[in-house]
Amino acid sequence: MRIAALDLGSNSFHLLVADVHPDGTFEAVAREKEMLRLGDDVSGNHSISPGLADRAVETVRRYKQLSDALGATEMLAKATSAIRSADNGSELVDRIETEADVEVEVISGLEEARLIFAAVRASVVIDPAPALGIDIGGGSVELMIGDGSGLRWAESVALGVGRLTAEFVRQ
Repeated sequence: MRIAALDLGSNSFHLLVADVHPDGTFEAVAREKEMLRLGDDVSGNHSISPGLADRAVETVRRYKQLSDALGATEMLAKATSAIRSADNGSELVDRIETEADVEVEVISGLEEARLIFAAVRASVVIDPAPALGIDIGGGSVELMIGDGSGLRWAESVALGVGRLTAEFVRQ
């Protein structure tokens, strides 16, 4: 089965198209990354500017076209900190769903941590356990503790690079 996965993050949007096998392993067919830096807008203005929203929709539309051309039968799109905390995040989600024909799930910080830890467990042997994982994003930082059997504790904190830059860096 060929699946497309979209990570609509605070710094960048990522696309992974992969052949997923019954045992849970996968082989990447295509990867794309677009640096949009939504978190910079959200940190400074609490919303996503119209021009940046247009770029976000166009990026997802392009990713959808590529995924379709590669034969993906399913697309999963998850939006993280910038979209979930923007005053107009739901409007951007509505636009993506209408204009790019991609259903978007806005996930919580804890769900983000769970998915990140699952990806780590799938790619790294955690031995000796437990392991501490830290994901520093544009809008949030996820802290995770877990072992080979799964996530044991997680926290999401609104301390991403974009937020901290907007708060403390003056030009």
